[in-house]
Amino acid sequence: MFKYSDKIQTVKVYDFAALTGEYIGQSDAMIAPNTGLPARCTDIKPPKTQSGTVAIFKNDAWVIVEDFRGQTVYSTDNGLPVVVNELGALPANSTRLAPASRFDRWDGEAWVKDEAAELLQQTQDAELQKKELMSQAVLQIDTLQDAVDLDMASEEEKTQLLAWKKYRVVLNRLDTSAVPDIAWPGTPV
Repeated sequence: MFKYSDKIQTVKVYDFAALTGEYIGQSDAMIAPNTGLPARCTDIKPPKTQSGTVAIFKNDAWVIVEDFRGQTVYSTDNGLPVVVNELGALPANSTRLAPASRFDRWDGEAWVKDEAAELLQQTQDAELQKKELMSQAVLQIDTLQDAVDLDMASEEEKTQLLAWKKYRVVLNRLDTSAVPDIAWPGTPV
């Protein structure tokens, strides 16, 4: 324990960071007569730490705390990755376990796939794909129909028009709720 002296003294000190109190190293400090230790250091030796922990100087004593800084954890609220940037335990509502898919939900102990949410997303994706395919069909049919209406269509264009109209009917009848087992019709050539 440090004692004041009326003589110059050299003392081994243990330095700590100003903001976190984290141990950063030891040095020898030359102490002028009748003065105390320099700022942000102590003569109390820090405890040994294990990987994943650090010693911090708090309330005139060393305390060992967990250190996950720089590690990626996952929010148990939404599964998104979060990089830890503070000392201490993991942030609230986080886990070191990564979700396997965007449809995983935290059940308090593990990630569990939300099958209903996945099915809903697949159904919405199928509806969007169906609309895009219908738009393509309408564009093809309109162009070919113009050629027929203007009596400018070749026999091949008339055949293509019929094929695209059949395609559009089949596509329109397609049940997107059958995901993932939808039998998409082939596009006319």
